[in-house]
Amino acid sequence: MIHSAHNPAQAETEASASPSASLPSVSVEEALDRLARLAVGLSGADIERLVREARGRTRRQQRLMAFADLKAALLRIRPQRSPELRYRIAVHEAGHALLRHVLEIGVVISLSVMDRDGGSTTTEEPPAVQTETWLMKRLAVCFGGRAAEAAVFDAVTGASGGPAHSDLAQATRIALSMETSLGLGADHPLVHRDVDLAGHLLLRDRDLLDRVDARLQAAMEMAQHIVEAHRDRLLRLAAALATSGTLDAGEIASILDTRDSTRPSIPESSG
Repeated sequence: MIHSAHNPAQAETEASASPSASLPSVSVEEALDRLARLAVGLSGADIERLVREARGRTRRQQRLMAFADLKAALLRIRPQRSPELRYRIAVHEAGHALLRHVLEIGVVISLSVMDRDGGSTTTEEPPAVQTETWLMKRLAVCFGGRAAEAAVFDAVTGASGGPAHSDLAQATRIALSMETSLGLGADHPLVHRDVDLAGHLLLRDRDLLDRVDARLQAAMEMAQHIVEAHRDRLLRLAAALATSGTLDAGEIASILDTRDSTRPSIPESSG
C-alpha cells in the first residue's frame, strides 16, 4: 500500500470531523445527501451503531446531536489513503463503470473509493437475454477495472483477484459456466456439468482450461479496446471520483454521456 509523509486531504478531513466545526449553510436535503455519500457501502447495522455512538457522545456533553456529529462519526471509520492510492482505486472503479455504460450492461447507481476494502461500484442489473454475445460483454465488464489500470498506469495490481467475489473469480466462473453448464461450450455443449464441480476440472483438464482462458483473454481484449477508445471519459470519471470520494448515478451519467475530447492530467506521484 502506498503511503505519503504528509497528506493534506487527511488533515482537512480530520479538521472537518470535529463536531465543533462550523456547519455548512445548506438545505436539509443537501446535508442528508452529504451524509448519505459518506455512508455508501455501510450496512444498516453499521449506520445504526454509528448513530447510537454519536448520540451517546452528545448526551455526555449534554447537548443535542447535530449534523457535524454524524459527519464526524462517518469520517472516523473511513480509511485514510494517500492521494496516489485513492486515484488508482478511482481509475479501477471508473473502468468498470465505463464498460457497463458502453456495453449497456445494467446501470451504475454509485461509485465509491471510501470503502474499507478499497472501492465499490453499485449497480442495477435487470434480467437480460443471456446470449453468448451478452455473456462475453458481461465478462468484459469484469475486466474493466484491470484494463483501466493497465491503460493509465502501464501496470496492474492484485486488486482484480483474491477472494471468491473478486473480478477474476467472477469472470472465471462465468466463462466456466459457458463451457460446462450453459450449453455454449465447444465440447459436448448439451451435457450439463455442475459449475461448482467443474471448477475442480480446471486443475486437471488442460483442454477445458484453455477454452476458459480463451474466453477470458477475448473479454480482456474487448475491455482494453473500449478503455482506449474512451480514455478521455475514463480519466474524467476517475478524477471526479478521486476528488469527491463518491459519485451518484446522475454525476456518473453526466460524465459518461459526454464525448471524448480533452484529457485531464493524471495526478503525479508525490512519493
